Amino acid sequence: MKNIIKVFLAFICLVLFVLLFIWLTLPKIEMAIASRNWKMIEGEVINNQLIANGGKKKNLSSLNFKYKYIVDSHTYFGASRFYDFDEPKQNFGIGKLKKFVKDFPTGSKIQVFFNPIAPENSTIKKGLLFQHWIILFINIFLILLYLHIIFFRNYYTIGFFHLPKK
Repeated sequence: MKNIIKVFLAFICLVLFVLLFIWLTLPKIEMAIASRNWKMIEGEVINNQLIANGGKKKNLSSLNFKYKYIVDSHTYFGASRFYDFDEPKQNFGIGKLKKFVKDFPTGSKIQVFFNPIAPENSTIKKGLLFQHWIILFINIFLILLYLHIIFFRNYYTIGFFHLPKK
């Protein structure tokens, strides 16, 4: 019975890994890597909303950020969300997100990087961001958990030591 439960848990981990990888990780990572070669254009900040004291421990801040930009006389809109942990606890000057809101208030100009082949794809930060790394590490954890359950299901785990069942 315990082996059936472990195989079922392994199957769930594998399904979660595949779904997360195909629908979330792969497209985000591909776009982040491709964005390093995108063209830069000047855009305008439409809205930037700082949400402080989020999360269970009230130590997560997020910035919902919207902008517009014009390519070949067509207006496109973009949105981004940025996170910063421990922002409310900082007492040594202004936090990164608060500084960003101060530097780029609504109506100000900002650099936008867009895909010249598909101009509706854009970002204000090129390359891999913090949230991309988090998604990638969750994927790695799920596949390692799957492999551990499948190949070492007859072992007890104590820290880094695997002891065979008696």
